[in-house]
Amino acid sequence: MREIRGQTRCPCGSGQRYARCCRGRRFKWVIDDVGEVHKQIPLSEEALQALEETKVAYQHIFERAPHNDDPILLGRYLHSDEDMEREAVEVLRRAGMPPQFIHAYRRTGGLLVSEFNEGFATATDLEEWDAAIEEYFFLEENPPEPNQFELIWEDFEKELESCIICLGYVLENGVGDIEQKTASSSRFFTVDDYVLLCATKSIKTLRAIRLLLKEQIGADCLPLARHIYENYLHTVYSVKRPEMLEHLLDAVIGLKLGTHVYAKNNKGCIDTRRIVRSADGAVFVGHISHYKMAEASPYAIDLEIFDYLYNFLSAYTHPSFMNLQLVLDGSGKLNHLENELQIEALLFSVCFSAMVLDEMRHLKCLSNEVKNDIKVVTRRIGRKASQIVSCYIDPAEQVPHLALFHKRVKILGTASEEEAN
Repeated sequence: MREIRGQTRCPCGSGQRYARCCRGRRFKWVIDDVGEVHKQIPLSEEALQALEETKVAYQHIFERAPHNDDPILLGRYLHSDEDMEREAVEVLRRAGMPPQFIHAYRRTGGLLVSEFNEGFATATDLEEWDAAIEEYFFLEENPPEPNQFELIWEDFEKELESCIICLGYVLENGVGDIEQKTASSSRFFTVDDYVLLCATKSIKTLRAIRLLLKEQIGADCLPLARHIYENYLHTVYSVKRPEMLEHLLDAVIGLKLGTHVYAKNNKGCIDTRRIVRSADGAVFVGHISHYKMAEASPYAIDLEIFDYLYNFLSAYTHPSFMNLQLVLDGSGKLNHLENELQIEALLFSVCFSAMVLDEMRHLKCLSNEVKNDIKVVTRRIGRKASQIVSCYIDPAEQVPHLALFHKRVKILGTASEEEAN
């Protein structure tokens, strides 16, 4: 490579000739044999050591030395640009970096200019940095009008932890005398026991969602949100149809234990729709669909919303054309670091959890005080979720599942089924 000529327009974008712009700084603009221009910066001893360490990591993974054209900075496959910026900002804050520098770092896409590295910055870099610093102080004196949706959203984000805490509180402190539990047809579970199991599964899933959302991974929360929704449907079904828990639970457990088998049809083939208890030939329903569970809901809208909502969530649970945009970057190339749907992930996760909590108010084993606590939490979530959906839905767009969902969250924490319907 050779350094570009002084009369050449400077590659930094300033519009000036190289001789009057970046030449003489602590880096060079160079041109290779095929005419591509590169910024050449001398590496420090620390940087050279870091490069050697990346070669060792490459060798460890691929069991060979990297070739000249191999990408040895393998961290690029672990962290997106957004991840890197978020983590860098957190480090800068902990280090006590002045807020105007953090603002400039974010506005310039990663510049961090100081007296020690100023010589490595181009003229354009320095202009952008200075402009970002000025912008910070201007905004400090002339703050923009607060974005109403952002304020509502920041307030709603707190409810994820509220759901985890409320579920944990109910499970640990809310369960009273075992004799107060509602019997079911199951030999293994009372209605209360099974609902508490669904609640326990929900809180574990919520904790996983919380970690993903902290890392700005929204789309992959939707399959987990569907799991909480299914816990809600199981809860509704067990509360309203306690006589069916023998079919829902015992028969399936029997298949695992060998005490039950699938029935056979007239042709001798396995019929998964029926399960037979070997001891006495008693027949049980082999599969109770989530749609059937939704039919048991005391809220008429649950059945109406089921098809839209369940299909939407399933599109992000299984490989499908619907989630193709989540793995493509702006140029249409596959990119595993692309992610979206933060709003949907949080909204559905919190609201489904509130729906689970709401149904727990039917349990006899919970004290009235605990049920009132649940009501306070779920009503607040319903109110905030309604605001979110109202701001989020564009009236010009037809989004059936969100419109129905809006109606559903508005009745969270209602005093009775009659009030809800």
